[in-house]
Amino acid sequence: MKYSSGDQLNAMTTLVTSLLRALDEQGVLKHDEVRSVVKDAADMCGRSAEGIGSKFYLEEMFLNKMGD
Repeated sequence: MKYSSGDQLNAMTTLVTSLLRALDEQGVLKHDEVRSVVKDAADMCGRSAEGIGSKFYLEEMFLNKMGD
């Protein structure tokens, strides 16, 4: 089965946000630390992934999935 880059991005976003949400709920990371990780990840993705979207779009997508 072949996946588009959008499908791959959505799957990775879901995985990462689930992990970050669990860390936040367990108290491993404070909520502001989670936000910082999300912003850094979105910045890295925005610089390295052509055609997937800007870092602002990725950051918004992560934070929306986090329920922020």
